[in-house]
Amino acid sequence: MSRGGKLTSAWLFVSFQVSRHRLWAALTEAIQLKDMERATTAKTSVEDAQREQRKKREESEEEHVPRFFEKVNGQWLPKLK
Repeated sequence: MSRGGKLTSAWLFVSFQVSRHRLWAALTEAIQLKDMERATTAKTSVEDAQREQRKKREESEEEHVPRFFEKVNGQWLPKLK
């Protein structure tokens, strides 16, 4: 889990994936139930988690590589391959 008091990137990634799944599951369920108040709360939780993950990447100087988009001639386009 840690080396010299620092969390490893792999552990952070797995931890984030698990928590991200839980957050999105709560949001999806609220939308399906048409509970917009709960959906708004869940959406805020998702956004806060994304901000925290970005902060951790910046602190570790890890570059974010988008999974579904790529920059082509200055424009972000979906990866279609």
